[in-house]
Amino acid sequence: QDRWRIMAERAGCEGAGDFPPMECDKRARKGCPGIVISIDQSDPDADPDDPLLDERYNVMDLAGLDPAKKFTVCGCYAKSQHLDFVEAEYTNEPGSGIFQPELLRAMRILCMNETELYFAGGQLIECQERINSRGMSPRNEIKALNFLRKLLKKHSKSNCRDNMINAVTEMIASILDANLPKGKGSPITDKEELKSCNAFEKWCQSNEVSSALFIRNFPGIGRGMAAVRDLDAGEVIVSVPAELFLNTEHLETSRFHHVFQKVKGLDDKSKHILLVMMEKNQVETSKWKEYLSSCPKSFHNALDLTTEEIEELQGSPALDYLVQQKNDLRQLYEDLFPKLSQAFPEELPEGFCTWEEFKWAAALIDTRAWATEAGCEVSSLVPCADMMNHHICAQGEVQRYKSELGRVEVQLLAPVKAGEQIFIYYGALSTASELTRFGFCDRDNPNDTVPFELDLSEMTELQRKAMEVWEFRPDVQQLLKRDGLPSWRLLAMLRILHLGSDKDDVEVLEEIVNKNVNPRNQLSVANEKLVWGTMEELLNAVTAGYPTRLEEDISRLEEGKRSSSMSAGMIACISHVISQKLIVEENLKTVKNKMMNLLTQDQ
Repeated sequence: QDRWRIMAERAGCEGAGDFPPMECDKRARKGCPGIVISIDQSDPDADPDDPLLDERYNVMDLAGLDPAKKFTVCGCYAKSQHLDFVEAEYTNEPGSGIFQPELLRAMRILCMNETELYFAGGQLIECQERINSRGMSPRNEIKALNFLRKLLKKHSKSNCRDNMINAVTEMIASILDANLPKGKGSPITDKEELKSCNAFEKWCQSNEVSSALFIRNFPGIGRGMAAVRDLDAGEVIVSVPAELFLNTEHLETSRFHHVFQKVKGLDDKSKHILLVMMEKNQVETSKWKEYLSSCPKSFHNALDLTTEEIEELQGSPALDYLVQQKNDLRQLYEDLFPKLSQAFPEELPEGFCTWEEFKWAAALIDTRAWATEAGCEVSSLVPCADMMNHHICAQGEVQRYKSELGRVEVQLLAPVKAGEQIFIYYGALSTASELTRFGFCDRDNPNDTVPFELDLSEMTELQRKAMEVWEFRPDVQQLLKRDGLPSWRLLAMLRILHLGSDKDDVEVLEEIVNKNVNPRNQLSVANEKLVWGTMEELLNAVTAGYPTRLEEDISRLEEGKRSSSMSAGMIACISHVISQKLIVEENLKTVKNKMMNLLTQDQ
């Protein structure tokens, strides 16, 4: 151990005492000082102005983790089965793995999305198990391991470093293998579609789009992108130059600049729709001719749902949003046409600018466009890259646009075999977002939530002050999720709202305002009963809003899939409703358990 410390000091290695004595002796004899990782380093591909960073550090503080701590890790003794070394850490056996448990816990917290942070902040007893073992979700674990791999790659090449990188890569690959759909796609058989896809692939090559993918049909999914050959982790599988982005960022140099000069008061989305329509109308002379010709003739997103399919959403907040979305788009169309056709008959001819064409352009943007830069409000259609489908455990990671490269790139997180479909991650979407924007629904989506609002009609001034002191937002939508663990913020707000005007309650409120009492914790058995009683009322009100029972929905969905008699839109709508009801059901179980515990405390 002394030999190790001397060697580590000579190498300028901090945290030399972090290894167990036996491991120190092994590494000293091996002559490796280890690799020092600082968890306050930011992900190079993350948004530098990420508003959630402070919240992540708050959760780390609650978990007893120091963002300034440096971790010394070593992979010299990782043999051929790297996965065993990573798995050993998940058993929580001290010193059994090449990565210290604290390091991976910190990575998981630093990679939490907004929904995960909403629920994690004060529930450390409940969520500690997830932080300690496999992350808040498969996506959270993939991001945490990939973040760790990026930090390791910053160090000089060595067997120690490479062993750890291989171990992390194998762990990511095992998560992907367990979650991604199996099977290879089939060639496109429709002659017209095949012709346009072949023309698009040639267009990509002639416009310096680098791609290791080709278009295939996948059962139950439709078109997607597959690997043309066996691909390795870290490979750039798609690289698209910025001049091919179809967006509104450079309208002043667009051939339709004169149209936008005269049409005032449009937001970026409306301009984007018009730009796509004009390029499609004059497609033979368009820079994006082959791209637009290869796009689907129709999209199965919320804009194309039938009245019967939409009626399945009764009781869900998604129903009002979806109807409002369709109505707003229709109103926008009627505000623009036929006026624009009369003003610009060549660019926007009346015969071409139908509601169906307007809706197609809007659907293309809804389902494919994204912001290529951090903090960028302009969405871009990125040919080739935007043809990959979404999965929460996607193997493809979209790199942020870098001006020095002048491109957007998609990099592989793990090896992929030839013919396998490659996905990208669209973001932490709820099933309502999946349905209304993209037209699909993942019933096992860990990011799904049930939104609702608190009744603040009788909130007193002292209660309002307590909310402000603790930076609570009772006026915004609150959320519930699948695991049945309510957010600590929600419970804290309910505890404050159930403190009345009698002397004892007022004293507690004043102590909360002065931060001598933390509403994160139970205030009294009586108050806690009111809190969980309110939770039960809220959940029962959500359930009462649905015209059907959960068992009926599951039965109908299974029968519809089995007989192939149910449309894709109907399947998506029913799947969303089932997901919402499952969240309510799990939270009701939690309420019943808490009420039983409170009854025991009372006795």
